[in-house]
Amino acid sequence: MTDKITVALLCGGRSSEHSISLITAVGVLGAIDTAEYEVVPVGITKDGRWYLTNAQELEKLTAGSDMAEFTGGAQQVFFCRWARGILGCIL
Repeated sequence: MTDKITVALLCGGRSSEHSISLITAVGVLGAIDTAEYEVVPVGITKDGRWYLTNAQELEKLTAGSDMAEFTGGAQQVFFCRWARGILGCIL
């Protein structure tokens, strides 16, 4: 058995399509092969802050509404630039 591939699922953001991105993320989370992939959902607020989130939170935000807005979470995510590229850091 091989290890799962970890992928970050980014959703939300500063775009006017913010709520559509959240709805699409819920669809991706429901369709992705969890036997093969470990998904780390990252919600981006309308002002550009990145936070770890989860499928349940995204489903709750988008249930019954096409105007969902991600406003933050318990753990903010930062990306640090290093000489050889970008290293993700959770602070």
